[in-house]
Order: sequence, then structure tokens, then C-alpha cells
Amino acid sequence: MTPVEREPGGRVHLTVHRDPASGEERVTLTAPVFEEAWQNEIATAAAQTVHGTLAREASLEAMVALARNAMDATEKLIDALLARAPAGTLACRAGCDHCCYQSVGVTPPEALAIFDHLSRTLPDELRKEYLKHCGLKRLGRIDEVAGLVAWLAVENTFVTGQTMVLDGAL
Repeated sequence: MTPVEREPGGRVHLTVHRDPASGEERVTLTAPVFEEAWQNEIATAAAQTVHGTLAREASLEAMVALARNAMDATEKLIDALLARAPAGTLACRAGCDHCCYQSVGVTPPEALAIFDHLSRTLPDELRKEYLKHCGLKRLGRIDEVAGLVAWLAVENTFVTGQTMVLDGAL
């Protein structure tokens, strides 16, 4: 087992390698994060995808697109794993009443993608109903959500395992 190496603030470092001839960049882990090699390969691939997307265009729209792509890839991975599970061992489709009642955490990019999706697709009737109960009497803006997301993803070195509610004083 290879120990995980972290800086004093708890972050795991990545290294960006640039090919001098082509200028192409690739990201690697400075040290393994997980015990299993395949887990480190997935982490490296995810870091490479983030770097490749945000190095071209570090914008809110790029971050939302990245989160959507990650959620789509995760859904495909889950479907593939479920297809391999023995019949009757998992109940996470229609009719299951367990997981839907569990608190589910989301990553900062997922929060942005969910916010973006809801702000574009929430029917006017539901939007009006929400605003009746919202203390600020308005919907949040994506830049307001992005401020917390950016802080959590980039600057934060201490806050973990917290529920942060961005609901306009609901």
C-alpha cells in the first residue's frame, strides 16, 4: 500500500506536464491518492478532463458543462455496474424506498449544474410557488451560487462534511 501524500493543508497535488514540441499538456498525480491503481487512474482521468476543459475556457459556462459531462459519465458507470450486479441484490430503481430518503452530497460542480438546470427548466408555476416562501423574494443567480462553489472548490482547506443551504432564506 502506498501512503497518500498531502500538503500540510490537506490538498493532494497534481502535476501538469507540457510536451515542449507539441505544447500538449497532461495531468498526473504527484503521489497516489487511493490504494487501488484503477481508482488513481480514474482520479487522474477526471483531473485531466477538468484541466483540459477549464484551461481552454475558465468560465462559469465551462464549469457547468464540465459538471454535466461528469454526471453523465457517472450515470453510465452506475448503469454498467448495476447491469453486472446479481439479480435482486440492488433495489435502486422504481419501487425502491430506501435511498431516496438518504441525504446525498454533491460536489461543487454538480451544484452548479443542478442550479443551472433548474433555473432553465423549472416551470413558472413552481417558480412562483417557491418565491412565495423565499425570504428574498427572488431566485438566486448563478454567479451567487458560483461564489460559494468556487470558494469550496479552490480556496477552502478546512470545511468538510457540511450542509450549506443556498435558498434565499426559504
